[in-house]
Amino acid sequence: MRIIRTLGLGFLVWAVPAAAQTADAPCGAIKTTVLPPCDAPAPQAAPAGSALATLDGTPIAAAELGESLRARREGLGAVIAEARRAALQAEIDDVLMDLEASRRGVSLGSLLDTEVTRKTSPPTVAEVAVFYEKWKARGVKKTFEELKPALEGMSRDDNRIRREAEFGRSLRERFPLTMGVDAGATGLAKDPVLATVGGRMITAASAATRLDAAAFGVRRDLYFEEKDAFEKLVRERLLKVEAGKRGLSPEALEKENVRVEEGHAVKFLAELPAAPALSLDLSRGTSRGNPNAAVTVVEYADFQCPPCSRMWATLEAALAPYGDRVRYVYVNFPLPFHEFAQKAAEASLAARAQGKFFEYSSMLFKNQKALDAASLRKYAADLGLDAARFAADLDGGGYAAEVLLDKRSGVRAGVAGTPQVFVNGVWLPRGAREAAEVGAIVDAALRAAVPVRAPGR
Repeated sequence: MRIIRTLGLGFLVWAVPAAAQTADAPCGAIKTTVLPPCDAPAPQAAPAGSALATLDGTPIAAAELGESLRARREGLGAVIAEARRAALQAEIDDVLMDLEASRRGVSLGSLLDTEVTRKTSPPTVAEVAVFYEKWKARGVKKTFEELKPALEGMSRDDNRIRREAEFGRSLRERFPLTMGVDAGATGLAKDPVLATVGGRMITAASAATRLDAAAFGVRRDLYFEEKDAFEKLVRERLLKVEAGKRGLSPEALEKENVRVEEGHAVKFLAELPAAPALSLDLSRGTSRGNPNAAVTVVEYADFQCPPCSRMWATLEAALAPYGDRVRYVYVNFPLPFHEFAQKAAEASLAARAQGKFFEYSSMLFKNQKALDAASLRKYAADLGLDAARFAADLDGGGYAAEVLLDKRSGVRAGVAGTPQVFVNGVWLPRGAREAAEVGAIVDAALRAAVPVRAPGR
């Protein structure tokens, strides 16, 4: 999965499976060995000095992975609390924009187009250069010119986010805001009021999707960072031993790409964080299948993302046997460092307006290296769409706000990269990348017969 981290870099990371129910996460919608019953005991955080992993039976404590990770593990509760408070502030901004749209008598998409999209400053050379320096600091070897389209996209998106925040702050001056119960408090019930905005109450229940996703994101990120650090530590230790046997330096042996881990018992013992069952906005995206199906599969994806192309094919194969028993929803989530992803997403909606969304999307995924404007028009013509109407829709930018709304719905659910798939609101387990594995999870959901929350498009 392509995922954006703090420096705006793209990494390949997969969603994690849930291993146990946490104290502040709702019950999993699917009860399997991956998603346990609601009454399963919550895992206890391992002390900093306890074994986090083993190498050939020798324990490796969390503290050995570095001071930064040790401090994060010990302060995990405080970090989660801050993440939940930040999530509440984002929820407040969303309510403010809804209130302003109602005050003006316009749709939320129209408001965002007027106040955010059209007022976002184009990236300056200096702003783009800042992103390039960050990429270089992470070891990227490509030149500025080679990376320029991606860098400009990241900078443009950064400016959009900044403009959105600026607009949100201006609305706080118009609508009265009263803070309630601390969103970061532990053992928070579902009914307390966290904030009241312009007379509209935000409760722990109404903000649950954003709060639970934020808490899960903190746990998930720490898990993967510790796992990455463990794998690096193990490799460094084994390289040192093997290099000594061969009379080489570890650096010289590293250049030979030797798999020093083979023949050793390497185990990472940390528990995977439990994925909460989130209430997704099913009014976003484009769906097919029975809107009242017991199982809904939601995919957030980017047409220029190679893993998304593979997942598209996997889901088509996995869901075909279920017919109307499973509903599928595709939601646009273009990543800013993909030069053509935004326009490709808009083009898919222009095709949807002519009843050909899925056929057109399939063509985009099959032709990811040709997503320029001319190619987008060609695919529309190949499908027999009204070329003039398609071109007008695409060139007019009328679907830009729709794509932004799609992406905002994903951000609310904690989506940070693509492809991200949910089955009845639960993140698809990390290893489920084959049709049979996805099918097994869908089968479990069907057996549980958990109803979906609300039909959308």
